[in-house]
Amino acid sequence: MAPSTLVAASGSLGALAAMPWKNGGGATRELHVEPPGADYADFVWRASVADVVQDGAFSSFEGIDRTIVLLGGAGFVMHAEGQPSHDLRTPFAPHRFTGEARVSVVLDGTPCQDFNLMVRRDQAQAELQVLRQQDARLLPPDTVLLYVAQGQAQLSDAGRQLPLGSGEFVRLHQGQAMPALHCAADAVVLAVRVQRR
Repeated sequence: MAPSTLVAASGSLGALAAMPWKNGGGATRELHVEPPGADYADFVWRASVADVVQDGAFSSFEGIDRTIVLLGGAGFVMHAEGQPSHDLRTPFAPHRFTGEARVSVVLDGTPCQDFNLMVRRDQAQAELQVLRQQDARLLPPDTVLLYVAQGQAQLSDAGRQLPLGSGEFVRLHQGQAMPALHCAADAVVLAVRVQRR
């Protein structure tokens, strides 16, 4: 999918190369990192899709707030020291936790895929919203990324349209008027909003 005047950049999950997790325990595909080219030590925010294929520990990220969403597969149970376990087996239900937490996961039998949002808390705050058909709307001005987790959607602005399918994502222009998002009946779109401190 080529970039459009509606968006700053666009792409498809299937076209992204997999890279190892920080701790080497899995693989991830980076949708966007801010600033562009930043590594694990100096990003302000980062969005990615990870493949979880075995039980094990998540990477540790000091000073980072994280949000995770199950995209596909049976999911897993998250265990963190001193905290109740969290059941991440319901698709498209965001769960927030701190990057410092020592988290390990136990798969519910099969590999799965999840969406990850990470933000450096002393520089920005972020929110991950799950949008469906009833949420067709003009996007808020701090929306920075959209990922189509399921179905079909469309961005529109001043007579221009940009169709989006499952696994496609767009990085939105900041400081400009936002387009409207229209979701098909079965669509699920993850919208990342970021506000710099």
